[in-house]
Parts: sequence; C-alpha cells; structure tokens
Amino acid sequence: MPIFEYKVRDSKGALVQGQVEGETIAEVQESLFQQGMIPISVRPFKKNSLDLDSIMDRFAKVTNEELMIFTRQFYTLFKAGVSMDTILSAVSKQISGRTMKSALKKV
Repeated sequence: MPIFEYKVRDSKGALVQGQVEGETIAEVQESLFQQGMIPISVRPFKKNSLDLDSIMDRFAKVTNEELMIFTRQFYTLFKAGVSMDTILSAVSKQISGRTMKSALKKV
C-alpha cells in the first residue's frame, strides 16, 4: 500500500505533519477528515532518491539576461498598477529558464 505524507490542522488549529498508508489521496484525505482533522496537503511520499534533475537544479544559476528581463517586466507592470501576485504569476509563465521560473513560483 502506498505511503502518503500529509499536513493537517487538528481541532485546536495546530499544524500536524505525518505519514500514513492509503490507496489514494482522496481516501487519505477522507480518513484524516473523519479523525477530526482538516487536510491542508496530502501527497505521495518520496524517498530521498538522487535524480539528475534535482542535482542539476542545485547548481543552476539565473543568468544576467533573465534577471534583466524580469526586472524590466516587473517594473513596467508594477508602475501600471498590477498587483504583485498577478505580476509574479504572469512573468513566471513567460520566463524560459527553469531556475528563475522555479524561484518565481516559490515566491
């Protein structure tokens, strides 16, 4: 049976994290809800395996050109009165570099 990691709020509002076995994400969410917890996130548990993409992402850098383009777009949209969350969402869709795109999505 697959293992899922979860984040929930208990009846007192405290954040609780853990792992549980289940067939599907929906089943795990329902089980947690039945226990009086409010699921925030439930996802399949990944073992700490090394893959090439995760290793390469650690060494990737944002180029000066990407940073310059982002800064210009951000400035233009900000001066036009667009909200910051909308700006970051729109610009992250236009950026081609994985490192910069990942950073913007995290923000």
